[in-house]
Amino acid sequence: MVDLFEIVAIAIFIFLGFTGFSFIRNNEKRHIWVGMARETAHQLGTPVSALMGWVDWLKEHPEKTEELIPEMEADLLRLEQIGRRFSKMGSKPEMEEFDLSGQDEMVNPRFLGVDNRDQPYTVTAEVAMRPIDGSEQ
Repeated sequence: MVDLFEIVAIAIFIFLGFTGFSFIRNNEKRHIWVGMARETAHQLGTPVSALMGWVDWLKEHPEKTEELIPEMEADLLRLEQIGRRFSKMGSKPEMEEFDLSGQDEMVNPRFLGVDNRDQPYTVTAEVAMRPIDGSEQ
C-alpha cells in the first residue's frame, strides 16, 4: 500500500512539473510573438506615417510635388527593405564571403568604451584565416 502511495505521489509531482514547464514555455512563446508583432508594427508604422504626412502636405502644397518625390521614394525604399527582412525570417541564411578590412567604419565607438565621440579611434584585429570546408590552403 505504501509503495502504491509513493508511486502515485511521484507521478503527481512529475505531472505537475511537466504541466508547469509547458505553461512557462508556452507563455515565453506568447511573449516572443507579442514582441515581434509590436516590432513589426513599429517598423511598418514609421515609413507609413511619414508617407501619410507627405500626402497631407501635398494636398496643402500641390505645387511642390517635385521636391517631395525623393523623400517619398526613400520612405518607400524603407518599406521595401522591411518587407524583404520579414520575408527572410525562417529561411536558410545565405553564406557570403567578404573582406573585413573595409568594415571598420561600421564599428560604433560607444561599443569600444570611447566616451567622447569627437575623438578619433582605431580598431585593429588579427584574424587567422582557414578554409571553411576543412581543406588545407
